Amino acid sequence: MGNSRLKFRAWDKDFELMDYRTTPGNLLYALHAEDGDYDHEDERRYILMQFSGLRDNKRTEEYPEGQEIYEGDVVELDIGDGEKRRLIVRIGTVNREVVCYPGFAVKSTKVSMTGVFFEWEGYQLLPCVDDDGISDSEKVEVIGNIYEHPHLLGDKA
Repeated sequence: MGNSRLKFRAWDKDFELMDYRTTPGNLLYALHAEDGDYDHEDERRYILMQFSGLRDNKRTEEYPEGQEIYEGDVVELDIGDGEKRRLIVRIGTVNREVVCYPGFAVKSTKVSMTGVFFEWEGYQLLPCVDDDGISDSEKVEVIGNIYEHPHLLGDKA
C-alpha cells in the first residue's frame, strides 16, 4: 500500500452521483458547503468508501499509474485459461481458521485479518499470490463500482 494518503469517495443516494472529495475529516461537511444546509440526517444520504491504497493494472493516458481502487469497486481478475471473475473490493476484517505449523500444540487456530479483500459469490477472499510472487491485488482491473454499475454483477447485485 506504500505511500498512499487516506482518501474517500461518497455515493449520494438521493442524486445517484459519486463524489471524490478527499477531505477525510470533513467529507460530509464539504459535500454540503455549497448550500450551508448540513444536518445529521444528511449522513444517511451518503455511503462512504475508502481508497484501498491500491491501483489496478491497466495503464492509460488518464491513469498512467493505474486507476485508484476504492471499496465498492467492481474489479475483474483473470484467473487463467481465459476465465475472468468479477469481484467486489471490500475493506474490513476477515476471520479464518488456519492450519498451524506441524509440531505446534494445536492443529489449527482462528485468526482475524483486517485490510483489503474481495467478495465473490458470498465468499470473502483474501488476495492470493501466484507462483511468480504476484498478488491478485496487482492483477485486477477496475471495471466499475456497485453503485453506478450494478449491472456488472448480474443477478448478484
